[in-house]
Amino acid sequence: MKSNEDIISLTPNTSYQDVSDARKSEKFETDTPEIENGELSLSERPLEEALGAEPPPPAGPDPNAYPDGGFEAWFCIAGGFGAVFSSFGWVNSIAAAGTWFKRHRALAFGIMVSGSSLGGVVLPIMVQRLIVQLGFGWSIRITGFLILGLLVFANIAVKSRLPPAPKPFTLKEYFVPFLETPFLLLAVGSFFVYVGAFLPFNFIIVEAKEAGTPTNITDYLVPIINAASIFGRIFPAHLGDVYGVFNVCIIFTLFSGVISLALWLPAASSAPIIVFAVLYGFASGLTLAIIPALVASISDIQKLGHRVGTLYAFSAFGTLFGR
Repeated sequence: MKSNEDIISLTPNTSYQDVSDARKSEKFETDTPEIENGELSLSERPLEEALGAEPPPPAGPDPNAYPDGGFEAWFCIAGGFGAVFSSFGWVNSIAAAGTWFKRHRALAFGIMVSGSSLGGVVLPIMVQRLIVQLGFGWSIRITGFLILGLLVFANIAVKSRLPPAPKPFTLKEYFVPFLETPFLLLAVGSFFVYVGAFLPFNFIIVEAKEAGTPTNITDYLVPIINAASIFGRIFPAHLGDVYGVFNVCIIFTLFSGVISLALWLPAASSAPIIVFAVLYGFASGLTLAIIPALVASISDIQKLGHRVGTLYAFSAFGTLFGR
């Protein structure tokens, strides 16, 4: 596997972001080795060829550069836009659950958020096996119906302790929290946490391959991170209820950064990469799960919903820039 610098030298018009995006696509294709209709996956050809280094571009304009995808293309756009709505139930469920707890609020949030880590263990392996047996299309359909069933149960079960208090929608209430120094500092800190928090999820497989890690191990590195994250989101969260959520969050966030610099980046073999996956999953799981508890500790419980949503919306730009 060639380095990013080698690929860019072969494709002068390619940016580091293009290479990063292709690396993420390569990871997906590695996890899903067979594509419906026998199309060649990205992992089965050199990355520089996928980026357009070979063959050289034609001298004149390519008449097929902007193909008409028809209804399938519009369905893809609609599906991508539909992903926006997945955040609606997420933020609301956090706010609803937070109204029931005060003493053990961080632990409650940790247990609730650990479900996403469990999904991060089951879904990649499930989809990988389904694609081999049923093809890409039916694998995605089965996954979608599974998520739909879980969402039906979640929507029936979620209920707020406080009665709803309808009021007119105003944008002002989403900017007012930034006038409070504690919330502003928390938002800025969360932004920088999200800049780097998901980089190991994107690049640990690439680094492992360059270190010569066998494929039967690299395919499970992300599930390993998520599996360790289950425990990291539950047990350390209880320490937040005892010793303070900010104190525990600072310790685990610093630990995540230290092992990333001291263990992951210098890793040249499989063993330290696997150890890093376990430790980082455990530490980062607490950092990402405890953020709603941090907001709740400095907020009026009746305003928890839109304040958590505001902080996540601000932090999302950190995820975008970091990736």
